[in-house]
Amino acid sequence: MRPALLLLAALAVLLTACGVGPESAPRALPVGADQEAAPAEKGNRAGVIEALWFVVDDHLVPVNRTTESPPTDEDKIRSLEAGPTASEAAQGMRTALTPVLPDQPLVATAESQGIPVAVQPEQSAVALNTAFSRLPSQEQLLVLGQVVLTLSDSPGSSIVFVDEEGTPVGVPLPSGRLTSEPVTAADFAPLIES
Repeated sequence: MRPALLLLAALAVLLTACGVGPESAPRALPVGADQEAAPAEKGNRAGVIEALWFVVDDHLVPVNRTTESPPTDEDKIRSLEAGPTASEAAQGMRTALTPVLPDQPLVATAESQGIPVAVQPEQSAVALNTAFSRLPSQEQLLVLGQVVLTLSDSPGSSIVFVDEEGTPVGVPLPSGRLTSEPVTAADFAPLIES
């Protein structure tokens, strides 16, 4: 036998021995087989999933977005300020973080504003623009709820709201109470759409 034909014959034997033989008819995959592989593939391709909270009517709903790397608190606030995507807006979503004054964000992290605030581990300091106090009370609750729920990415997370000097400010809670203490996602749970 010629060496080329011998090589082709050996290759044909190897290919048929290693592969799966053809089937006479298509076969359905078991239910859930394709779903089990999807999260790992999605996680590798999509990056980090962040939950943002947007307004629908007078409640808050979560939306998952993906980023290449873990977003900072300021990144999350800017995403809230940018608002929902066109498809999310078509579902009735909006943001309450629309700046009242041009080029002056309604809220920002104290760090990004250069405001020195001592915080505990798992605590964030968020500065409120003076325009915040001019918002209607329901809009204030929605702004605060969006920020607190978005930044509270673990059960122990808390947010302290400060003024431009770094002094804690009193903020309204859905319960009707006013507090200058750090707040948590549980404080704004009544705003979550059920």
